[in-house]
Amino acid sequence: MFPSPFPSKRKKTRFSFLPQSGSVLVDGQDVRSVTQSSLRRLIGVVPQDTVLFNDTIAYNIRYGRTEAQPGEVEAAAAHADIHQRIQGQWI
Repeated sequence: MFPSPFPSKRKKTRFSFLPQSGSVLVDGQDVRSVTQSSLRRLIGVVPQDTVLFNDTIAYNIRYGRTEAQPGEVEAAAAHADIHQRIQGQWI
């Protein structure tokens, strides 16, 4: 996987998941046999710096999966042990 930057004001990097030789296995399955969207759902990105957006708590929780429903956001907050602390605020 080699990054190839795109010229813009922001730094963007794009990776190719398809190997030039050999194979890349995710949970024992060759990435060439799955769709890109299903592969992306299995990969998490953990930035080295902490980022919070100047938006709602729900927006920040949803950042990893933008299509999450309100109940899923609440469950994620409870799982992260922050739900009790933010209850009463609009998320």
